[in-house]
Amino acid sequence: MNDAQELGTAFTDRVLIRPRQSPDLVDLVNSVCQLVGRRLPYDDARTIDIGTDAEHLIFVVLDGLGSRMLAEYAPSDSWLNTHMRESIISVFPSTTPVALTSLSTGLPPAIHGINGWWTWLDAIENPVTVFHNEVALNKASLFESMPALTELYDWDPILPLSNRDNLCFLPDNLIRSTYSDHAFFGVERIGFQSFDELPTILPESIKSKTRPTYSYVYTANPDTLAHRDGPGATVSDSIAQIDQVMHSLVTQLTAKHLNFKIIVTADHGHLAIDEHLTLEPDSYLMSYLDSPPFGDMRMHYWVCNPAVSNEFIEEFKNQYGDKFYLLRTQEALDMNLFGDSNPKAEILSRFGDFVSIAKGATALRYGGYPGQESFLRMKSHHSGLTADEMLVPLILCEN
Repeated sequence: MNDAQELGTAFTDRVLIRPRQSPDLVDLVNSVCQLVGRRLPYDDARTIDIGTDAEHLIFVVLDGLGSRMLAEYAPSDSWLNTHMRESIISVFPSTTPVALTSLSTGLPPAIHGINGWWTWLDAIENPVTVFHNEVALNKASLFESMPALTELYDWDPILPLSNRDNLCFLPDNLIRSTYSDHAFFGVERIGFQSFDELPTILPESIKSKTRPTYSYVYTANPDTLAHRDGPGATVSDSIAQIDQVMHSLVTQLTAKHLNFKIIVTADHGHLAIDEHLTLEPDSYLMSYLDSPPFGDMRMHYWVCNPAVSNEFIEEFKNQYGDKFYLLRTQEALDMNLFGDSNPKAEILSRFGDFVSIAKGATALRYGGYPGQESFLRMKSHHSGLTADEMLVPLILCEN
């Protein structure tokens, strides 16, 4: 069998999770749009039954809290587990810029075009670090190349919803980021220093509105702690804090006699890493490439010199074949790995010529990108197709 066939077998055997095989984050966002009477952003979305509308809709994203992490580290009688409806699937790659853009647009990565932590831009013929708005190789600001910045943000967010007052609750350090400016343009943004503030600031903010409201809430934990410490006591404590915050939020909303529905999910899960590999800039494999690999740590896009593509395949399999599948990009698209088999023509270059996908618990990073020391310290990663990374909770609570 070739790698595409082996990957298909891994999907069939449930060793890995096939994107779009069951309801996912794209379907969830489209279901919310249907609930509030907005046109569905994605024609091929499947709607999820999330109940009836409420005067105050609250959509909470807990970065990195996969279903398996929740099951392992939260008690069965916790608020999160008590209100757990089901597990749904993240998008692929299962990483924050990709998933948050799907949550902001209601579209799969093959359509919105943000397809990794590092995404290729034709305007500068280089990968960029999405959230940092920087060229990946040298950290040069994209504000020095407005065509590149325009290309990076060539997607339309679903907010603001026209029939509601829209609010967004974010950590203080994200409230005025370039990404937030685009995703939440025209939305009232309220920052917090600690997630513990949410039960105070959110009910007060929505109670003051005269129209129905839609609130988007994001917190960076447990993702930040999982990267740093791996799954364990620190993550368990973070989940316990989140659980208490959500319980307190419901208490405060109820005390103010507000009619609400809370929808909680995550962008991806986490997988403890057993091996960190580095592709050095002077590696022989690099001689076959027209660009450093981009994408993420557990999946990568490769732009290959067409004259030596067979040699690249052979060398890749020699170095990494036991750790990663290697597919031609068209094979990956045909398998619908990015949520749609027909990407927009203007973003097709972002998927390179080949796609590599981790088989087990290995992470691989190009050593020429700044931040290598931080990568080597990380205990847990995501962006692959394991259940730990791909399954996320759908949690519902209403009065």
